[in-house]
Amino acid sequence: MNTTNNLTTFANEINKVLVGFDLASKEIQLSLADLDGIEHDFKLSPKNFFKFITEHANQNYVFAMEACGGSNYWATLIQRLGAEVYIFPAKSCRNHNCSKNKDDKGDARGVRNALLIYKTYPNSATFKHCIIRDEVNRQEMFLVKSYSDIKSNITATNRNLIAFLREQDALKGYSYEMTPSQTIRHIRDFISEYEHCKNKVSGLCGYLERQCAMLEMYAISLAGIENEFFENYASTHQSCEKYLSVRGVGVPLAVAVSVYTQDKFDRFRNANSFVSFMQLVPVHHGTGGKNKVGKHSPEGNKILKALFYEGGNSLVVAHNKLISNNKLDDKKLDLKDKRLKIAYAKDIARQIFKVATDAPLKSEPVQELKNDPAQCNTSSEIALSTSDKKIARNKVSKFRSKLKKLENSIRSALVDPVLYEFLKDTAGEQLQSLLNSIKLSVNESTPWQNQLIAEIKSGTGYNEDCSVYEAALD
Repeated sequence: MNTTNNLTTFANEINKVLVGFDLASKEIQLSLADLDGIEHDFKLSPKNFFKFITEHANQNYVFAMEACGGSNYWATLIQRLGAEVYIFPAKSCRNHNCSKNKDDKGDARGVRNALLIYKTYPNSATFKHCIIRDEVNRQEMFLVKSYSDIKSNITATNRNLIAFLREQDALKGYSYEMTPSQTIRHIRDFISEYEHCKNKVSGLCGYLERQCAMLEMYAISLAGIENEFFENYASTHQSCEKYLSVRGVGVPLAVAVSVYTQDKFDRFRNANSFVSFMQLVPVHHGTGGKNKVGKHSPEGNKILKALFYEGGNSLVVAHNKLISNNKLDDKKLDLKDKRLKIAYAKDIARQIFKVATDAPLKSEPVQELKNDPAQCNTSSEIALSTSDKKIARNKVSKFRSKLKKLENSIRSALVDPVLYEFLKDTAGEQLQSLLNSIKLSVNESTPWQNQLIAEIKSGTGYNEDCSVYEAALD
């Protein structure tokens, strides 16, 4: 059945046929908008869909689909055939579903509408397309996922066996900090002692032996991935060398960041956006003027989150080792404080983003420079204490926020012509008192105040250029 949608009328502007489809194992739903703005909804089997894209995959067609398990396969296939293809997040496609019911036809239309908005207004679109991963990148992702799964299985099995040992004998002081090799040795010692007992639990020794064999098998698999994949990948990609220069980043984390991002950080607006991709940012729920901070966002990459958390944990452990070796005069950090480890993980993610985008890195902590005589010098920047730096940073941030509030108030005032005429006539008195009321303590703010007053008096209106504000902050 052919229908007409208001959004499809813009298809003539890009002069291409838009095809959105919803993938499934048995039937694939397609929604096509031709050059005349007419919609065509139909279903095809995977074999017929393959014939359809081989016939129509050319420069006149643009394909799009939701992000799912088979989306990268079809996207790479369409790219090889010479057509343009996009993969959009499923949430963005659902937001553009104009139908009332959630079905395959509505999903396909939502994908097509999202494609139309993205192609017609690429700068104003509130969403971005996903990375299309080729076959090699998908295999690399599988190895990284396997590495994370093996690590979690080792941790779960090791803690399970340690808990068993602690229940059997609490006097030997079994600790959860034991390595898998130590746990295997203690379990086998327990088995050798338990075999001489008369009242044995049937199957216990065999079960414990199998658990030890699983731990050894996991360790062999983990070492194989580290030696055969991680080391080779890190040596052949220059981006991994940049990531390894960040403190707290190891070879697994550097390789995982390179594999999942493909060294393309332009899809992230800033460093905080990259941090939120790792599920390290809490969710804010606001209603009725009340804001509640919940758990961390479920949207993002769980594997990178776990690796960054391990990187933060390594920084905490390294800090405590420096204190125990009398290299730092500070207090030991709490190893059970998850918030502290997440804070370190966020800092590692921001540093990686700055290294990847060639942004200036954050300077080393002043405390470490003070305790290292080889790195100390007489510069005023290092001689400044940490508390003074915090005070100076707070003053700059407060000054920036006050400028932003003043900018918003003047912007809203100049929209109204009545208020604009009032400020134009009484700018010297009213605006000067407004500026004095916020008590600016920066000397460079005086030229900016005079220029703003002169602009309002001259009737030129509001100046959109923000260079004046940056000059005041410098």
